[in-house]
Amino acid sequence: MSETQIWINQKMINGRLCQVDWRLISALKEVSAALKGLGANVNTLDSLVTEATQISASVAIPDPPGCDPRNQKAPAGG
Repeated sequence: MSETQIWINQKMINGRLCQVDWRLISALKEVSAALKGLGANVNTLDSLVTEATQISASVAIPDPPGCDPRNQKAPAGG
């Protein structure tokens, strides 16, 4: 496998991992909102979601390429 192909593959992996993070964080926010609607105390859940959001934004950056954690609308691996 060429170095170029390795970078292309890594870019796609990075982008997909960002997409997974964003979707899981979004799903957890939905769960939190639903539980709040039932009167549940979700302070710990909300705190962990906030922490995960901050970590996700600091892990992947455009260099190495794959995703921009500040632009969740950008195509993964693009």
